[in-house]
Amino acid sequence: MAHCVGSVDGNKDISLSDGEYIAVFTTAGSATGGEEVGFGFGGPAAVTLVPYPTTPVVASVPTLSEWAMIFLGVALAGGAALMIQRRRTA
Repeated sequence: MAHCVGSVDGNKDISLSDGEYIAVFTTAGSATGGEEVGFGFGGPAAVTLVPYPTTPVVASVPTLSEWAMIFLGVALAGGAALMIQRRRTA
């Protein structure tokens, strides 16, 4: 692959020298109005479309809030105290 500089004419056509190039198209989402972009190739050219590698989606891990952790700790301590009390009286 080569870094390239293309020339743009008045019709917004881009001319590149012979070589192999990668074109990356990005969008800013529907908030920008969804501009349509068309492109074509003149002359001998071979086009290969390959999906751009995306970052893997990370699964969210369920967690407890601070107060839920406090409540869980108190509940576990209370359950342990009850079990100790039952074993002493049995």
